[in-house]
Amino acid sequence: MFNSPNEKHVYYAYKRFIEKHGYCPRLEDVQRDIDLSIPTIRGHRENLVQKNLLEHLIGSKRATKMGKVSWKE
Repeated sequence: MFNSPNEKHVYYAYKRFIEKHGYCPRLEDVQRDIDLSIPTIRGHRENLVQKNLLEHLIGSKRATKMGKVSWKE
């Protein structure tokens, strides 16, 4: 389901943050958690949106949420 280990890390960073705080993280919050660049995180987020693992509203900093499809190992 994941194209790369980093894509998996991005997915779980969003999942952990949302479960802990109850709202979605900013890109900077994800960056602190997994130490990837903002453009890399953004690219992986877009791939995850296309797979329906995440949903994102363009133009808002906290507009990403878990998608309709969930991934469980």
